[in-house]
Amino acid sequence: MSLLKQLFVATVALLLFAERPSFAAPAQAATSAAKHINCWRLEQKNILLGDCVVYASPTAIKVVFKNGKWVDIARAPDWELFVVNPDQKIFCRTTIDKWKINSVKLTAVVTNSGTTKVVKTGLRGRICGLPAFELKPNDVSVKPGEGSANSFWVAQDLVMPEAICHIMCCNSFLPQLHAVPLRVRANVSVGSYLLDTTLVRQLDVQPTFFDLPPGLKETKNPEDIMNSGVMDVVKDMTGM
Repeated sequence: MSLLKQLFVATVALLLFAERPSFAAPAQAATSAAKHINCWRLEQKNILLGDCVVYASPTAIKVVFKNGKWVDIARAPDWELFVVNPDQKIFCRTTIDKWKINSVKLTAVVTNSGTTKVVKTGLRGRICGLPAFELKPNDVSVKPGEGSANSFWVAQDLVMPEAICHIMCCNSFLPQLHAVPLRVRANVSVGSYLLDTTLVRQLDVQPTFFDLPPGLKETKNPEDIMNSGVMDVVKDMTGM
């Protein structure tokens, strides 16, 4: 296994499975009396884990990776994170607290910015019609060219719960920006952006949209999720 493959397998395993979660039966979201839920739909290009579509409302988030390897689902009030492998029809779960702790370690490994503090630059603009503003690292120890990101554009008026902002940042290996990330310029050779939002719109979904899909089996071996998904993602990204 190449060093690149080992890095991705190790870091994603660290993020999801550093501590094995408990495996009680999953609780589906209570059926809402409303006929629909209004949410935001963001299409994002993600260099590190693959392009995805994010569906976010004040009470839930669903991230569908276009390569078909992953679906992330989390819901209020506890924001427990479910990671689904659609091909294998299996899932595992972790608490948002464990996700937060492990994602800082992961981000530090991948982008050298896990504990980076950010500050507003005063620059404002629009990304896909959304008002946005720029944040920059306030960490002199992170030098350009070391795999760090040097420009974070986040949504100004699209305010979401902290758990949603955290999951979106973690999926792009970003420090915690406490806002919805829209565009990240990187100091790496793989491209101009680590993350770029290409389309934003609002839509209504059924109350069950953020439930786990039927027919899934909860695995007691989280490595099953990793082995059946991470390596395929690595192969897609690297061509190996």
